Amino acid sequence: MIKREFSIRRRLALWYGCSMLLVFLAGGLVLRLAVRRVLLAEFDNDALDSSTLVGHFFHVEAAEYPTVQQAVTDLVGEIVFADRKIEFIRPDGRVLTPLAAAPDTNLRLAPPLRTLTVVLDSSRAPGWSMRIISSAADLEQTLHAVDEWFLLGVPFIAGLAVILGWTLAGRLLRPVESMALAAEQITAEDASARLPVLNANDEIGRLGGSFNDLLERLEGALGQQRRFLADAAHELRTPIARMASLTELTLASSNHAANPTETLRLIAGDLQRAGKLVDELLQLARADAGERMQRTERIFLDDLVMDAIAGWRTLADRNGLAIGLGEVEESPIRVDPLLARRLLDILIENAVRYTPRGGRIEFDVRQRPGQCVLAISDSGIGIAADEVPRIFERFYRGAESRALAPEGSGLGLPIAAWIVEQCGGTIELTASPLGGTSALVILPLDVVTVPAGRNTVPLLVT
Repeated sequence: MIKREFSIRRRLALWYGCSMLLVFLAGGLVLRLAVRRVLLAEFDNDALDSSTLVGHFFHVEAAEYPTVQQAVTDLVGEIVFADRKIEFIRPDGRVLTPLAAAPDTNLRLAPPLRTLTVVLDSSRAPGWSMRIISSAADLEQTLHAVDEWFLLGVPFIAGLAVILGWTLAGRLLRPVESMALAAEQITAEDASARLPVLNANDEIGRLGGSFNDLLERLEGALGQQRRFLADAAHELRTPIARMASLTELTLASSNHAANPTETLRLIAGDLQRAGKLVDELLQLARADAGERMQRTERIFLDDLVMDAIAGWRTLADRNGLAIGLGEVEESPIRVDPLLARRLLDILIENAVRYTPRGGRIEFDVRQRPGQCVLAISDSGIGIAADEVPRIFERFYRGAESRALAPEGSGLGLPIAAWIVEQCGGTIELTASPLGGTSALVILPLDVVTVPAGRNTVPLLVT
């Protein structure tokens, strides 16, 4: 069986109507109790007034008769009420039986009956009391009429509340309906449309504003994805086209085996560059998917830097670059060693690639409270001021970078930024004291007991 949910407008109207019904029921119940209490108080006060009147006549009769019983017996025959009975109670608790000729003997009171007992006169008739029995039929009839009007009026008012709730809900939800219609027009091909916001200060307006902000971010992400795919296709197309051209040229040659070494070397280079680009794209795809570091361990950043320098020293010497070590302090960190080494390789490769022959690269590893700071400075081409805000964008490369190293992909720094973020640190590129660029990486220290025997070693290696 398919369960069909009510619309918000219908639910609001029903909730409003039910709420008003409960309010009116509770208010009517309280009002009825208050009315009943007031009417009963007035009824009892009327009976008390009758007892006062009877007491006044008893004083008159008591002056004429020698005994209380004779005075009371005569009083019963003289005082008659149309809607209540008067009974006199002896000191022994028995009710005085009136004479048969008393006119109120056969009075029949309509139920329900209400009784009020008061002392007759303690000075003239000690121990005597009188009981006033009254018919509350008129009182109950009045309360019954109030109940009838209430039972008829509450459903009518609740119905009006439902209609009013339906109207108010429609007016309140009209902006939501407009937003829903506008949202249906938004597609991945055209994400520029936005939701209409009638009042930015109310809850619905703030919701629409938040949704529009989300659309802004999604539009930016979609645009970035399109640019990413276009740039990736462009970067991959160049080595693939070059390999296809070399392969076709070799196959078309009349002497296939004349000198295949140079062709294979060129194809191997293009394959290596294409494979590296694919690896970088895969790394960024994993970053976009929210992949986190799976394996972390405690390592020393200074040791990792020394190992990375050893791996790049041959290429640096070949390019005529000097490598210097400034202040190097022991700096324990907890990271994925493979990602940390990838970060250092990216930064060192950039320093080597964009520093002309005869230049210099320096490394510093320092500690400060709770953090370690890695600085890789070079005397290379530097970064133009207008290029700094875009330096971590994917595939972005400055004009001088493309001119000096056209084979770059522009994915290294975005990957480096993601790795640093995974490590809980920050990275920035600033102007270097050597005249080029300084890559400044700040990572949290793994604060534990440091093994004895490790000392700060200031070195300078050229």
